[in-house]
Amino acid sequence: MPVSKPKSKRIVEARGFRTRLVYYPAGLRQPYHHHDGTQISFLVSGCFEEESEGRTFRPLGRQAGVMPAGHSHGVRYGREGALMLAIDCPERFDSRDTRRQWRRFDKSTGRKLGLLADNPLDADRLAGELIAGFSRDPEGDPPEPEHTPRWLRDAVDRIVAEPDVSIAQLAQDAGVHRVHFSRSFQRCFGISASEFRLLRKSAAAMRRTIDGECGLAQAALEGGFADQAHWARTCRMLAGIPPGQIRRMLSA
Repeated sequence: MPVSKPKSKRIVEARGFRTRLVYYPAGLRQPYHHHDGTQISFLVSGCFEEESEGRTFRPLGRQAGVMPAGHSHGVRYGREGALMLAIDCPERFDSRDTRRQWRRFDKSTGRKLGLLADNPLDADRLAGELIAGFSRDPEGDPPEPEHTPRWLRDAVDRIVAEPDVSIAQLAQDAGVHRVHFSRSFQRCFGISASEFRLLRKSAAAMRRTIDGECGLAQAALEGGFADQAHWARTCRMLAGIPPGQIRRMLSA
């Protein structure tokens, strides 16, 4: 089955900032390509594997990445694709670091993403605040996949394939205590195993509705949520943007 093309919705372009909501479909592979300007991307849903400047990244969710001007990368999107809010920065923007990097973003940043998507008249101010917040954050990159213990990489793959698998079962299969498993997962990936499970379930539902396979209610049920309202609450909590709004934006 052929892979569809990305879907993109421009939110606003003002004062040099261009803000877009972009959905990259499952299975898409982007060969190495060049970025002329600095771009900051917020991963709203899904996950992928990226190679850039000889390094490998595998953001798992609620992470933001900066691609400095002049860099290039290649990306392979997973079984649920990836939804991102991308901010193309003005030419005068000077990134504090010249490396490609990914960082965890908190709930307050998620709320700003939701406000940005919902209030285009105020989007330039919000985009500036998001970029400023990223620049102030001194934290570095999450671990590269090859530096992560094999049993944790196996656990991630298991959750991707079976989002309903229990943490106790994952720990048992890895041969470690549940507390050790949970702490190691959080330390290595900057996200709890339970939250990653929720993100995977939300990503599965998101793919179904963006790809037009079914409506929001059916997508929620097939993704493992109790109902559409449960998924909407979870999606807003995790990413700041409810699924109905995302579908409307990308179908416009």
